[in-house]
Order: sequence, then structure tokens, then C-alpha cells
Amino acid sequence: MNESIDSSITKFTSLARKEDLHMTCDPLLTPAVLPLPGLGEMDFLSALLSFPRADIWDNEAMALVLRVMWKEHIRKLFIIDFILYLVLCVCWVGLLEAELVQSSPPDLNNAGLETLKYATFVLNSLFAMKETLEARYGRRPGYFRSFWNSIDVLAVGLTYAYLLYQRTENGTNASVSLAVISTLVSTMKLLSYLRGFGQTGWLISVLGANFWDVRGFLVVLLTILIGFTVAFRLLFASTSEEAFGSIGRSFLSTFELTIVGSYEPDLLYNSEENALAIFTFILAVTCCLVVTLNALISLLSDSYARIMENATANRRRERAGLIVEYMSLLPPRQRRSIEKQTQWFHTLLESDSDGALKVIRDDWQGGLTAIRRDMADLDSTSRKNQERLFQQLKVDMESDLVSLRKEVMHVLENIHDEVKQLKQHQMHGGITFNGNGVKNVVKAVQSIGKHRSLFARDTDR
Repeated sequence: MNESIDSSITKFTSLARKEDLHMTCDPLLTPAVLPLPGLGEMDFLSALLSFPRADIWDNEAMALVLRVMWKEHIRKLFIIDFILYLVLCVCWVGLLEAELVQSSPPDLNNAGLETLKYATFVLNSLFAMKETLEARYGRRPGYFRSFWNSIDVLAVGLTYAYLLYQRTENGTNASVSLAVISTLVSTMKLLSYLRGFGQTGWLISVLGANFWDVRGFLVVLLTILIGFTVAFRLLFASTSEEAFGSIGRSFLSTFELTIVGSYEPDLLYNSEENALAIFTFILAVTCCLVVTLNALISLLSDSYARIMENATANRRRERAGLIVEYMSLLPPRQRRSIEKQTQWFHTLLESDSDGALKVIRDDWQGGLTAIRRDMADLDSTSRKNQERLFQQLKVDMESDLVSLRKEVMHVLENIHDEVKQLKQHQMHGGITFNGNGVKNVVKAVQSIGKHRSLFARDTDR
């Protein structure tokens, strides 16, 4: 009977522990309504975009607002816009390919070429209207502060310029340079759409930061290349006119020689200044290919680490830029409706067993930032504890020293009194000190008196 009771108690205890573990792993979630007025307004988000600080975007309130606005109101417009621009890119590539084919055989179907031209013109006009509405007919302040807005306007203008040039010049080869520039700008505009996707948005931030951080490095590298371009032209102009016949060709050949590492060994030995040519070549490769490019790798690594430190904030900032862009296209009435709907948010928050919400004080600030903040808090706490420990040790040591002095002084007083009593007893004939013991006793009594006065002074202090 007792064994069955014990086994039942053991099973109940194990089940209770499992239940406690399950409750610990799965916290209780309680529906809550959060008032967040103002965070979903277009003007407020536009003002926040002008601040590069990461802590503005790296908090749960802003994440909740951007997530709701994007999924409920903006994502549909973004998908439609992205699909239309993909169609425009297909028409643009088809138009360029058709014109290249037309330049060789003259039997191309002109109807297909004209269809591609009209389709490109119509789609480009739609994006021109979009940018006009987004800029509020040129009355929106700070529109061109965004790099991507400048790219959008430039892509629309270059596409119009190419179509107009083809119409007036009847498709001459002089429009190739304009087509190349338009294609490169359109590619950058296509990259701007990748900010709206979670898998590619942070990559666009990394690339943008990398290009911005290496601007000083590019100036230094260009200066070095110009110097070696002139030096190599002087050394190899007489032996290799094809590669170093002009300053432009010399710059390209110097770039291939120092950055790419492509060169012909005979070029160095055929020079009139053979030794100087070899020394200049070694110096150029060492400066550009070894030292400078390794410095570039270090610079890009630091830039990548800094961006990844605030990866969440940068991704949200890019998402906020797209939200502002598409909200500016909406009518004021619909925009006010969206801003009104984003004043209250329904969410699930952790709560205790009584149903009280747990307030989370620290939001995620990125990996390295959170570690640095925790280390700073830990260092501050350790310093405070160290100072408190030192103060306590100092107080304890002072109290122990005072008590030790009192005890020693008390012992000395007792010894002094006993020796004094023995001396008085000896004076009355009670005891007699023999030999040198009398002198030692007298010295001991005198020294006890001195130590007594010393400890008395220390105690008074």
C-alpha cells in the first residue's frame, strides 16, 4: 500500500515538473491594443528619413507600424509597380535588340519595332506621371534628397531622350552611347525595387554603404593611376604605340597592368630604359595591386561590419522610404484613412500568470550594439561593486585596527598594573629581585609606559 502511494506521488511530481517546464517554454500571450498615434503619418516618416541614426528605426514600435502599413496598404502598390517596370525593361531590351538586328539585315518587321517603341513610350509615361505625383508637381521639399528619386527621374528622362533621338535621327549609330547610359541608369532603378524584398533589401544597403565609404579610396587610387600612366607612357611610348600611343590608351593599359595584372613580359625588356621600366613596374604593382587593394578589402570589411551592426534598422529605413514613396501617390483622402487606421495596433504580448503585461524595456539594437551596451552596463556595475567593496574593506579595516589597538592597550595596562603592584610589594619587603633581573624589570615597566602613551594617542585620533 505504501509503495503504491509513493509511486503515485513520484508520478505526480514528474508530471508537475513537466507542466512547469512546458509553461516556462511557452509564455502566456495576452491580446493587447497599443495606441501609437502619429507614427504612421507620411510627413512624420518623411522627417525621420532625413536622420541617419539607427536607434530611430531599431525599436519594436516602429517595426510594428512599418510592418502593418506595408502588408495592409503599400505592398499591393509595390508589386504592381514592380511588375510594370519589369515589362518596361523587357520592352527596352527588345527595342535595343530589334534596332541592332535592323542595322544588319534590312528585312526586319517594322511593325514589331514600332510596337516596341510605343509600348516603351507608354510605360515610360506612366512612370513619369508617378514621379510627378510623388514630387507633388515639384512642390515637395526634399524630393531630390533621396538618391533613388534622382535615379528615377534620370531613367525617365534618358528613355525619353533616346526615343526622341531615334525618331529625329532615324536610328543612326550615334545613339549607342545614349542607349548604354540609359540602360545602366535603368539597371540602377531596377536595383531600387529590390529594397522592398526581405532577402535583397539589406544587400542594397550594404552595397550603397560600400560605394559611399570607398569614395575617398577611389580618389587616392585614381591619383596613383594617373601618375603611373604618365610614367609608363614615357617609358613605353616608343616601343608599344598600340598600348601607350595616347594618354587615354596609356591609362587603360596602366589599369590592366596594375589592377588586373595583365601584361606582356617583352614590354619591359624592349624599353630603352630597361632597369627603370622594371623598377617602375614593380613599384606600380606593389602600390596598386598589393597595398592599395588590401586596404580596400579592409575598408569594405569595416563598412560591412558597420552595416550589419544596424542591419535591422537599415532594412526598416529602406522600407519606410518605399512607404513614403507610395503614400505620396495616394489621394489625400485615402492617405488620411491609412493614417487613421494606424493609430491603434492589435498585438499579442507576454504576460504573467495574473494576466499583467510584461514590459520589455530593451529593444533589439543589432548584434554588436547590444553586446557593447551590455558590456558597458556590466563594466559600470563592476566598477560600482568594486568601489563599494573597497569602501567596506576600508571601514572594516579601520574598525578592526581600532579594536586591536584597544585590546593591546588593555593588555599593556594590565601588565603595567601587575608590575607596579610587584614593585610596591617588593618595596615593603615582600619579594626581592636578584642579580640583573631588577634592571630588566625596570626597563620593561618603562617600555610598557611608553607603549601605553603611544596607543593612547592613536586611540584619541
